[in-house]
Amino acid sequence: MKKTLFISLTGLLLSGCAGTYIDKNTVPNWTDESVIVFGAPANYHFLMSSGSLEDGQFIRNWVVAKNTVAAFSQNGFTLNKIKAPDTLALTVASAWSGRGQEIFTPCGSQKAPAFHVPAGKVLYFTHFDFRISGKRLVTDYSQHFEQAKAYVESAYPHLKGRLEQGQFELVPINRACEYNQ
Repeated sequence: MKKTLFISLTGLLLSGCAGTYIDKNTVPNWTDESVIVFGAPANYHFLMSSGSLEDGQFIRNWVVAKNTVAAFSQNGFTLNKIKAPDTLALTVASAWSGRGQEIFTPCGSQKAPAFHVPAGKVLYFTHFDFRISGKRLVTDYSQHFEQAKAYVESAYPHLKGRLEQGQFELVPINRACEYNQ
């Protein structure tokens, strides 16, 4: 199953539906795009997918997803340009450890962060503090807005003064746990 998930992730990344990293000169089209900012340890990668919140849970849009964001931390932060407005949730995280790469997906009653992203914004949501505990990925969340602001303003001067604090909520992901076997 993990091999199938990896192949699926690779396909999503190559399909052109992924949100894109921004370089030092990228200026989003503020009418229908936004920039999302997260903090994360360097040895973790994560995937956020488009969907909607229905009856208190995240439902991934498998057919017409606006965004699938593959994020890899650079200097402790990741910035991605996405089509907006959209609702995203953390749907996969992978960790590089002494045991190689391990892939985790929230499922069943596990909760994951969901994010509402309006158009025309640069939003910092949270810092993911990932760690492996046995065979499970544990995710804690912390706020480092001032560090994110300093990083964004020094590395992306054209975004200076635009970073705002975004909000997220922890919700169950509508997915069976067979993928975590």
